[in-house]
Amino acid sequence: MTRLIRLSLLLAVMCLTGPALVWGQTEPTDEPLEPEGDQAAAEASESLEVEAQTLIYEEAPNTVTATGDVVVTKGQTRVTADTIRVNRNTNQVNARGNVVVHNPQGTIEAEALQFDMEDETGQSTNGTVRLPSRQYTITGKR
Repeated sequence: MTRLIRLSLLLAVMCLTGPALVWGQTEPTDEPLEPEGDQAAAEASESLEVEAQTLIYEEAPNTVTATGDVVVTKGQTRVTADTIRVNRNTNQVNARGNVVVHNPQGTIEAEALQFDMEDETGQSTNGTVRLPSRQYTITGKR
């Protein structure tokens, strides 16, 4: 029930303040779609989507702080955590608590993570990287 009320309040605020709070929205373009074979280019043009129990938007730094069952998705890459702060200008995420990154190449599990959703690079704290196709597992503190 609380989640429904928060979502309703968020939607009301979004309607009153206009498109500045719309998250995950892409603008229509006249450019042709990327070829199916070029997955990297297609993912670069995909929007970043955030789902959570609570979302807080800060206009000046253009960030969204999401808490509670957070899921951030861009293309086939999904980051889940207890709390994630997303910089909307750079698509960088700072995640804390039960962090998991999953994409077709593998999985990262960590206590904390700084991650660039564009080039899929970052730094984890107390994490494990699993790349099943290569049969690699890497564990480290940082």
